[in-house]
Amino acid sequence: MKISKKLALSAVALSVFTSSYAANIVGKNSQPHGNTSIAVGESTVWAPFIHSKHKAGVGVKSENNNVEDKVDFGGLANNSNTKPIVDKGVTVNHLYKTMEGNGNWWKIHKGIGSFDFVQVGGADVWFGEWSENGAEGNFKGRQVFYVGDKEGTTMPKGGKATYTTYGVNKFTGNNVMKGKLIADFDKNTLVGGIANAGNKLVIQAEIKPASASFDGDALFNGTKGDSKGHFFGNQAVNLAGIAEFADKDKNTAFGGTKNK
Repeated sequence: MKISKKLALSAVALSVFTSSYAANIVGKNSQPHGNTSIAVGESTVWAPFIHSKHKAGVGVKSENNNVEDKVDFGGLANNSNTKPIVDKGVTVNHLYKTMEGNGNWWKIHKGIGSFDFVQVGGADVWFGEWSENGAEGNFKGRQVFYVGDKEGTTMPKGGKATYTTYGVNKFTGNNVMKGKLIADFDKNTLVGGIANAGNKLVIQAEIKPASASFDGDALFNGTKGDSKGHFFGNQAVNLAGIAEFADKDKNTAFGGTKNK
C-alpha cells in the first residue's frame, strides 16, 4: 500500500474525450463541517499525462474550486512533488504547502487543502483523509473518505478471508494504524481491528453480498460509531471503508488486501 499526501489538485478539465470504459465508482466521505470541503466520486477532469476521467476521484469545494470538478487519485499519487516517508512498511508521500503565483494554474491550485490517501492493493481503490491545513496545522475541517472502481468485483460464495488492513486518523508521518479484518462469507460478517500506539479501531459489520458492501458498528477506543465500506476486485480481493463518530476527531478511513 502507498499513502500519498497531496496539495496539487487540478480542478479544471483541459479537454473532453469519450471513453468506452464503464467505470463503477463507489465510495463515501464523512460529513463536511466547514466552508471548504471535499466529495469523492468518479473523476471528471482530464489533463494530458496528469489526470484521467472515469476513475476514483475527489473534488474540493473552495473559493477557487468546484466540488464537481473531480480529479483522479491515480494522477495525484503519480505527482512528482512528494517526499516519501516509510511508516510500518508503508510508503508515505508527503506534500503540504501554500501555492503562490500568477495566472489561472496557480489560482485553481491555491487553498485546496491537504490530503493523506492510500492506494489499496495496486487497484483503483483509495482511502484517506483531507483537511484545510493537515498535520502542519490543526486538521481544520477534516474529512475521511474511501472511493474505488467496483467494476468486475465478485464475491466469494463462502469461506473466510483475512485482510491486512491499514488506517489513517490525523496522520502525522509516523502514526499509521495497522491490523487485520476477518471476513466470514458464510455468516456474512466482517470483524477485526487496527491500531497504533495511541488508538484502536474495532470493526463489527454485516457483509451484504448483493452490493459487495458492508456496514455496522465501529468502536474507537471504546466509543461507538458506524462503519461502512465496499469490497473490490475478483473474489473481493480488496476492501475499503470509513468509520464515523459523533466526535469527528475519531473518524477514521481504512482499507485492506486479502492475505494469500
